Amino acid sequence: MIAFLKGTVREINEGTVILDVNDVGYEVCASSKTLKDIFVSGIAELWVYTHVREDLIKLFGFSSMLEKKLFLAFIGINGIGPKMALTILSAAPSLKELLEMIEEGDVNGLVQLPRLGKKSAQQIILALKGQLKEGWLEHSEGQWKTRKSLTAALLNLGFRASEVRSALNQVKIRDNMEEELKQALSYLQPGK
Repeated sequence: MIAFLKGTVREINEGTVILDVNDVGYEVCASSKTLKDIFVSGIAELWVYTHVREDLIKLFGFSSMLEKKLFLAFIGINGIGPKMALTILSAAPSLKELLEMIEEGDVNGLVQLPRLGKKSAQQIILALKGQLKEGWLEHSEGQWKTRKSLTAALLNLGFRASEVRSALNQVKIRDNMEEELKQALSYLQPGK
């Protein structure tokens, strides 16, 4: 299964992106939030879920692991498929607010999202409330974007992707990119 893709964005359409990875074009379905994070001719890094059925194989891409985790949680609920999960993620004001609505049991807030009726909203709350608290809310969208920018900065400084991943796994996530960069560099250049 494909779990991650990095390549040049060739085309952005409504709900999909064509990603050129080593001269192979992948069509990846994505939420509006992910599509806003990428641009044509730019390099995109997407966490991918590979959806396989008898008659089709479809890729779903996400600019953050948090968005992918939420997507996977949604499709694990009876009656919610990949298309509906992507619609929910696209329509939510932010991932943090979506998580908060679920944790607070806010059925009225959830039914404001397109294609989400009261029964489905109640199912989401019943299935996910209390399970998302630990570990999910600790990293806000802003923190994930900071981490993504930090990764790009370190790669541009000439460090290998494996070194960057290893260093960032040891760095505590904060809201301060400069502090995180200093910590990462201390792991990457221990004697300096």
